[in-house]
Amino acid sequence: MKKNLSLVKKAIEELIGKMDFSGNVEVSAREEGYIVAEISTSEASFLIGRSGETLDALQHLARNIINKGKEDPVKFIVDINGYRKSRLDMLVSMAKNLAREALENKEAKWLPAMNPFERRAVHMALSQTEGIKTESSGEGEERKIVIKPEA
Repeated sequence: MKKNLSLVKKAIEELIGKMDFSGNVEVSAREEGYIVAEISTSEASFLIGRSGETLDALQHLARNIINKGKEDPVKFIVDINGYRKSRLDMLVSMAKNLAREALENKEAKWLPAMNPFERRAVHMALSQTEGIKTESSGEGEERKIVIKPEA
């Protein structure tokens, strides 16, 4: 894992440098078996983009660079100035509120489109909510979560 930590850190530092951005990259291993690479920068808005689209593209590039030719890919997430964590906290809070509404009104509620990591976190957050079930619906970038009261 230590080798992967330094590999991810070095690759992301080189990538943002080649993009002519500056920032500090810190990496840490999570118990779930993946690495978080946190970029701290004053140029966050440029690297995050609208709704995190640029950040998603940066992560995609980094994954392709780091995992090229590997049989066992390195699992990691790139975050910038805590953007992903804040977004995840907001989505989970929204999901819990919608779950209460779904129970009260006995009708399905929809969350906005999310990436797979966000959808998994929301499914996990609501998995212990009594009387609620969640499903993913849609395809690709338009995949959303439906929160339904159990029948």
